[in-house]
Amino acid sequence: MSFIPFRTLFLSSLTVVTFLAAHSSAEAGTLVSVDLGTTTQSGFQQWNVGADGTGLRTTTFTITDFVSVPGGLLTAYLGAGNDATNINNDSGTINTRIRANAPANSGSFTLTNLLNDRVVSTTGAGTGLFLSLSGFAPSTTFTIQVWGYDTQNSPATGAKPGTFTLYDRTAGANTSLGSFTTTAGQLPTDNNTFSVIGTVTSDANGVIVVESISNMDGTGIMNGFVVSTVPEPAATSLALCGIVTLAARRRRRPTAR
Repeated sequence: MSFIPFRTLFLSSLTVVTFLAAHSSAEAGTLVSVDLGTTTQSGFQQWNVGADGTGLRTTTFTITDFVSVPGGLLTAYLGAGNDATNINNDSGTINTRIRANAPANSGSFTLTNLLNDRVVSTTGAGTGLFLSLSGFAPSTTFTIQVWGYDTQNSPATGAKPGTFTLYDRTAGANTSLGSFTTTAGQLPTDNNTFSVIGTVTSDANGVIVVESISNMDGTGIMNGFVVSTVPEPAATSLALCGIVTLAARRRRRPTAR
């Protein structure tokens, strides 16, 4: 019986691993980037949620990744309230503001237009600002990033002081995805400043729900959000296991005489 040299097997397996890793990375990416307001940040879609008032705000986004969003549409709801299990009950008061004096682009910060606009829940103590997105593949993990910023009047380009916390409320969850605290007049250092990034898993109906709770202005605040896919490492891990197995068998095999 002839044996394929281990070096050939290793290089072939390495090629497979490289291909799978590249393929997995290619599949990971942004599904939707949304700027809440009337001025739109480059690379983001606009969602003009309307004027001040009560009631849910809703819209849809077309998605071309039919694995992550099988129907090709995400339905988004924005509501103020305190019911984490039923977005329809979160029909409190929402205020919208356009801030022409957001921090100017500087260095690695390039999101001035995103921070111009903000949406705030003003329903009252114990409430927040809910974002519900439906249409995802069920039981699938995604990355979500949400910005929460409001500028103070003096100095005009700096942040209001306060704390922002983003919670995962999907399917009854009560998990903090992260928080940050701003100081009066604070300026961003990069595009992730004034934002929280976390992972959420859609429920059996393909829905994710997050809630912003903040005391910067009102009881919850959002400027915009980005939802991205999470790369699946299973295929690459399987190929790596194959290399290890080949190496072990090579070491155990007696030398041919």
